[in-house]
Amino acid sequence: MNMIQPKRFCYEGPIQSDRHYAVPALPRLRGVLELIDQGEYFSVQGPIQCGKTTSVLALVDHLNKDGSEYVALRCGLNGLSGASGPKDFGQGFVTMIRRDLSASKVGYLKNMGEDDYFWEELKDLAYFSSRPIGVTLSGLAGCLERKMVVFFDDFRDLPDSVLSAFLSQLETGLKTKYGERFPHSLALVGLGNVMGHAAQRRPLSKTQGFSIPPGLFRQTLTLSYFTPSELKLLYAQHTQASGQPIDDLAVQRVWRWTKGQPRLVNALVGIVNDEILKNDYGKTVTADRVDQAAYLVMNSLGRHMDPIWLELAGQGLREGYGPTLAFSLLAPGGQKKLTSFPDGDDSEKKLFVDDLNYCLDLGLLKGGDAIGPANPIYASFIVRILYQMVQRWLPKINKSQFKTRHKTYMDKILKEFQALWSNDFNNFLNRPFPGLEPVPAVFLTAFINAILSPLTSIVSVFAEHSGIVYAEVNRSRENFPLALVTHHTQVRAAKGQEFLLGHMDRLGAKVGWLVFFEQKPAKNANRQLSPQILTIPSGQTIRVYHCRKKLETRPKAHSR
Repeated sequence: MNMIQPKRFCYEGPIQSDRHYAVPALPRLRGVLELIDQGEYFSVQGPIQCGKTTSVLALVDHLNKDGSEYVALRCGLNGLSGASGPKDFGQGFVTMIRRDLSASKVGYLKNMGEDDYFWEELKDLAYFSSRPIGVTLSGLAGCLERKMVVFFDDFRDLPDSVLSAFLSQLETGLKTKYGERFPHSLALVGLGNVMGHAAQRRPLSKTQGFSIPPGLFRQTLTLSYFTPSELKLLYAQHTQASGQPIDDLAVQRVWRWTKGQPRLVNALVGIVNDEILKNDYGKTVTADRVDQAAYLVMNSLGRHMDPIWLELAGQGLREGYGPTLAFSLLAPGGQKKLTSFPDGDDSEKKLFVDDLNYCLDLGLLKGGDAIGPANPIYASFIVRILYQMVQRWLPKINKSQFKTRHKTYMDKILKEFQALWSNDFNNFLNRPFPGLEPVPAVFLTAFINAILSPLTSIVSVFAEHSGIVYAEVNRSRENFPLALVTHHTQVRAAKGQEFLLGHMDRLGAKVGWLVFFEQKPAKNANRQLSPQILTIPSGQTIRVYHCRKKLETRPKAHSR
């Protein structure tokens, strides 16, 4: 095998082609070169961490190659998010353009970057002009011998007032081209589709947004998750370079955990090598090692999910997204039809739809006929967000009765929750997620976490199958695997048991807990607190609990 110095899997920033493995960018942006050749303005959309910036940088390098008729530039607008208005933005825009051009690999642009007089004059024009952005682009394009192509990345980080002015001046430039002194082709790159609707933001619980000038963009190119063939292509690069085999079952397991989410696809095999195998390429990447990497990702969600968390928190709705995320986990099947919205007036439904669309834009949820988490790792993230939200709705608990220095009483915890669920089920309704039934897995994981933290942690929480959530509790090197099954049916009971046994085998655990949430209320719900014991031929034991709400009884009428 032809051995070369292996690159690395990048999962903490944009990919650098000389250092990292990468799926070829141009095939992922099918039709982009035709749009540029035709001088079109367009947008590039895609979920967070799906490779938008990486693809644009690769496209810029391609357009700037020797003999090209174009000068291409990628401008990250996130550095201008603090602009107080269009004029302030205009001067910062000039400074940003100069910086990016000075760092360009195209030789004669470096000389332009050293011409202080040119840039000071451009700053003055931007400050005194009523159209600072248009003037800047016009002045720059007029000094270039090649056709100018600009990719504006992270445009949604701009304040709405600045973004509206920015788009308006792009529209003017597109119509007039300032006497052909304007970018030949231009693209906005970011989350969500900018064509046909406004980006939704809800600071202080108000729906705001920006208008897209009609006719500004001809087309939107969507950058989606990796396909199975792209995933295999990425891993084949590593095998060819390092000689390390990645077995077929491991690739299938990566797909099951990530559904092709690019950063996670890189992270799972990257973590196997960096943290589990310590870059020993003589050892095979196996399915078990991929699973181990997935658990490491889910147990360090702050490290891997910070961009998504910051996006949610940055909208001023850290808890406002609760109904949307809870909705995505509801039974049946952990999903509901798009038409099955929570109860509420029209304004509440509109806010819910705004949040739903934003979570879909992020890639946190998947769309189609039903809504659900985009992959099991994101499901883990959603459950953790939700159980942190519901902590304040739980009753005060005497933690000392549930644990000693050396042992955790999981059975006692589950019996206590059974009673709580039975007696206080109706108190959970409409809070903290108005219009939605309680999400059993969320309340149980929140209950366990409230009792056992900080000495004990729920180290893994994720929805693996339809209506089944796995929670793994760890304390003092003891593991307590639990499978939580919503809306109990015989089919789900069998799947839940099979699912739990698989995790018990992984942990080497002799005992596991299977919790069913029944749809039908029971008259004697409080009496059914003892677990059903299932003994498996392998010698393992599953302790089964049923959580039912109490049947409400009407007071008897008094006879006269």
